[in-house]
Amino acid sequence: MSNYYSDGRGRSTQPRRSNGARGQSYSRSSGSSNRGSGRGGSNKKKGRNLLPLLLLVLLVVVGVVAGVQYFTSQQEEEQLRLQAEAQEQQNAENMVLSQDTIYEGVSINGIALGGMTKEEAVSAVEAGLGLAEHTLMLSYEEKTYPVPLLTGSDLASVVEEAYQVGRSGTREENLATIEGLAASPVNFTVEAGYSLPDMTEILAACAADINTDPVNATVTGFDVDDTSFTFSDSQAGRTVDEEATLAAVQAAVDAGNLDATVEIVVTEVEPELDADTLESKFERLATYTTTTTSNSNRNTNIRLCSEAISGAIVQPGEEFSINNLTGERTAAKGYKDAAVIKNGVYIDEPGGGVCQVSSTLFNAVVRAGLEITERHNHTIASSYVPLGEDAAIDYPAKDFKFRNNSEGPVAVVMSFDESEKKLTASVYGIPILEDGVTLDLESEVTATIPMPEPTYQEDPNLLYGEELTVEEGREGSKVTTYLLTLKDGEEIDREVLHTSSYPAKAPVMAINSNALPNTAPDIPEEGGSTDGGLEEGSSEDDGVYLPEEGSDSGSEDFFIPEE
Repeated sequence: MSNYYSDGRGRSTQPRRSNGARGQSYSRSSGSSNRGSGRGGSNKKKGRNLLPLLLLVLLVVVGVVAGVQYFTSQQEEEQLRLQAEAQEQQNAENMVLSQDTIYEGVSINGIALGGMTKEEAVSAVEAGLGLAEHTLMLSYEEKTYPVPLLTGSDLASVVEEAYQVGRSGTREENLATIEGLAASPVNFTVEAGYSLPDMTEILAACAADINTDPVNATVTGFDVDDTSFTFSDSQAGRTVDEEATLAAVQAAVDAGNLDATVEIVVTEVEPELDADTLESKFERLATYTTTTTSNSNRNTNIRLCSEAISGAIVQPGEEFSINNLTGERTAAKGYKDAAVIKNGVYIDEPGGGVCQVSSTLFNAVVRAGLEITERHNHTIASSYVPLGEDAAIDYPAKDFKFRNNSEGPVAVVMSFDESEKKLTASVYGIPILEDGVTLDLESEVTATIPMPEPTYQEDPNLLYGEELTVEEGREGSKVTTYLLTLKDGEEIDREVLHTSSYPAKAPVMAINSNALPNTAPDIPEEGGSTDGGLEEGSSEDDGVYLPEEGSDSGSEDFFIPEE
């Protein structure tokens, strides 16, 4: 086919470059390859037309997303604005509800009271009534208390009603009431006359000055010679009868006695325990005796400690303390050096022996039914009381204390017969236990702790193979102490009172590990001793500590200051 074509009117056009799409369309005699080429040209045209469509879709999507984001942002901003407005509204409401003045729109006798406190409202209404001031007086003995009257027969109560407007309902109701006062104000009426102020504080001041507690009879002393007690008289208390006093004051106002003096009504309060009752009920509740030694220093300490606590009176609910009564037991107070326990061994210090006082008193107190509040066992078992029934003291670390849980005073009495070596503790008071009921203690060893193997220390003065006991060892034990309740001598109950632990101790032996064995025995000189070289008057027991008769060995004192 020619590259030129006629426009159908005999004119020729300029030769033009063949357009694949258009050339294929008009060339009907072209072969199959041209037809294929024509379809390919058609596909290229469609591909170019999709781009604007994709751009349009993309623009639409971007616009929709932007619109959604804008709408969401507007919603969030609106929500925040509404929340802020709600919070601001709530804060404003809270301020209105929390104010301590009468709300606007409330009046008494036409006097607007909005923004006034109750006191300011009373003054404003009183001034409006134009009545004279009157002051009534309360009196008791030489004490007087003024009661300024309010002008207005029921002014105090009416002012209170005015104050409660907008405060007596729920939050929503109160807000509605306060808002409605502008359109519908509230007016109260007070009749001319006089009324009492709030009497709460006035009567409380009267009671603070006048009220006194009753005083029970108590034990004031103990005569050692005839073992008798002296008793104090009881004293009645007094209390203001506030209800009766208020009625008397109101009666004076109602009667028109506006400047009267009204006697305060006071009632007498009888004590629970008078002297006669106390003396008739006061008896010895329990007693306990232990045996001391002949050691004079130790006995001096026991006597001084006993004298310091004997005659002590413990009121109901009070706590008794040996350390508080004796203070530190020092040489300056007359206490002598005697055996005490420190770090599980005996040494001599001022005050040795006083633990026998606390242990003896403990046994009396517990049998009296009083409440033990502090008690400690020793680290070495005591010989003067059973295991588990001792009470060690050490100023200020360890104390013996009990609380008076009875209805009357309790007296502690200590007596020491040094010639008989008898120390006795007695507790007097009003019986706690029922008739026929007594208390006792029983202790049992629940475990025995074996004595440890000896420890050794060097002594260069000892011979080969010779051993010297420096400190005795001992077994230890664990003890449970029971409180027994007896009825007419028969046990009806038992309970664990406490447990005690007495540690074992290894003996300490002295040896000379550097000594050499003798190669030949010593030959005594002619006419000399034939007893192995011992000097006259010595024995094979020399070098081993044997307590002298009357010494304090085996009669322990138990300070335990470092345990």
